[in-house]
Amino acid sequence: EWPSVAEFTEALKRYAATGLTIELTELDIHCPSDSDEMQKQLAVRYRDLFTSLLKLQADGTDIDCVTFWGVSDKDSWLTGFRREGSWPLLFDERLQPKPAFDATIAAACNT
Repeated sequence: EWPSVAEFTEALKRYAATGLTIELTELDIHCPSDSDEMQKQLAVRYRDLFTSLLKLQADGTDIDCVTFWGVSDKDSWLTGFRREGSWPLLFDERLQPKPAFDATIAAACNT
């Protein structure tokens, strides 16, 4: 939940105002459970984030790339770092797309 998408968007606007090209690297969003409800919340967060990024880009912000910190939840660094489970990425441990994947693609297709 932190930072909010609005705070994140404002930060990107400030960075872009300096003339820098924006490159989002090592993106993942901590999700403390693989329950259906938590995965739905994660999907909404990714959708809102990518909707914001794509709107910024359409408005002229120079966003060069978005790179995720891993492919699947199986290899997430967050589980070891946080010493608790984390299911932060777009693919599950079996490399199956999660609702977050679908939400991210839907955001990209709505631009």
